[in-house]
Amino acid sequence: MTTSRVMGQFTVLHPQGRFDNQGGEQISRQIEDMASQCSVLCLDLAGVDFMDSAGLGKLVSGLKTARQQDCRLVLCHIPGQVKLILDIAKLEAVFEVYSSYEEVLEELTGLNAA
Repeated sequence: MTTSRVMGQFTVLHPQGRFDNQGGEQISRQIEDMASQCSVLCLDLAGVDFMDSAGLGKLVSGLKTARQQDCRLVLCHIPGQVKLILDIAKLEAVFEVYSSYEEVLEELTGLNAA
């Protein structure tokens, strides 16, 4: 299950549970649906308790989809197990990673004020 919060051109998705092939497919579809409607899409991964290689593949696919639609896909609240998977796959540097979605909002607000 995934919940979302829309704040103008900034949307936060909150996936819950397993980020495997099935859960990853759901997120991938949501990214595809939302990326054209916002400039920044943040995946708050605090509720994800498991990620495998299939879920990681769906995450990378979502990043590609977002970029094709001129949307920044960022990650926040990355649990230890998910961080480990990103580290092992050497993909942590590929994603924009923040400690919280509030940190992303602060950056965006700072950019808009400049």
